[in-house]
Amino acid sequence: MLGVRKISADSNGATVAAYYDDEIKPTHDVGAGSTPVPNRASGERVANYYTREPDGAVWSPHIDDKVAAALGINPTKAPNQKTIALLVEARRADTGEKWEAKSPRKVSALDLTFSPHKSWSLASAFAPTEAERQIIHYIETTANQRAMEYAADVLGWARLGKHGQDGAERGSVAWMTVRHKTARPTMHVEDPDTATTYLVDLAAVGDPQDHHHNILFNLVVTEQGRVGSLDTGLCG
Repeated sequence: MLGVRKISADSNGATVAAYYDDEIKPTHDVGAGSTPVPNRASGERVANYYTREPDGAVWSPHIDDKVAAALGINPTKAPNQKTIALLVEARRADTGEKWEAKSPRKVSALDLTFSPHKSWSLASAFAPTEAERQIIHYIETTANQRAMEYAADVLGWARLGKHGQDGAERGSVAWMTVRHKTARPTMHVEDPDTATTYLVDLAAVGDPQDHHHNILFNLVVTEQGRVGSLDTGLCG
């Protein structure tokens, strides 16, 4: 199963990063941007969400040097909360400056979440040996990687003109992957002062549900070095 969610560039990046890291357990995990739109996530809360499990976050393989330079990342070092927090706000990971763009980006990334059938999660959770559990993990990870390579090939086009009215040019992209092992119970809570909607963790143990969050950054770099946005219209 595939779920797609947009991450707003108007984000509170630190909380977003902590969502993915088990070391930080904030009160609010994921927000929905500056307006109460269900598929928009608040930056700080998004980072908060994605770095919460011990497997940690990993970069996509073979990141093009031009993409790494545009994002301000070092692909040889695993993403940390500070890096994720800046990127989900559409900022460079090294300087904190906004990404190169003709106009400010409203969306910093797409969260492409791949989930295998529930039976796979149960097989992994109750595997009689660690070797069998690792085999299941390897199969899931490989399937996720191949799916993301396909998604990158389809979406990795830098749009030309306003909203892509002049077509698109093929380019290179980067993403970050985090594996979660449970489906944590959450509820929507709206901040009455800002009308921002947040997903809040409930005090309950989540059911076994292996899934991979793939944060595909809304930045494409062409062979000529032009920086553009993903052709998200192809998601449908």
